[in-house]
Amino acid sequence: MDVEKEIEAIRREIEKLGGRLTALEHPQIRIKTKTQNTYSGLNGGIQMLLDEGFFETPKALGEIREKLGEKVYHYGKGSISKALSVYFMKRDQKLTRIKEGKAWKYAQRK
Repeated sequence: MDVEKEIEAIRREIEKLGGRLTALEHPQIRIKTKTQNTYSGLNGGIQMLLDEGFFETPKALGEIREKLGEKVYHYGKGSISKALSVYFMKRDQKLTRIKEGKAWKYAQRK
C-alpha cells in the first residue's frame, strides 16, 4: 500500500513538472511597444515638433516658444532653453545649435 501511495505522489509531481515544462517550451513573450506617443510635458512638446519636422530649418528660441504655444505647451524661454540644451542637444543629441548673427538657432542633426 505504501508503495502505491509513493507511486501516486511521484505521478502527481511528474504531472506538475510536465505543466512547468510546457510553460517553458511555450513562454508568453511580452514586448513593450509604443502604440501611441503622448508627447506629455515640455520634452514631449519639443519631441512632437521634432517628429513633425519643425527643426529641419534653424529656429530661434522665440519661434520655438511660439510654436509650442500654438500646440498648447505654455512654457517660459528659460525652461525651453534648458530642455533644448540638456535633453535634446547633450543627452539625446537630436538637435544642434547654430549661431546666426547675434542669435542662436536650433536645428535637427542629420
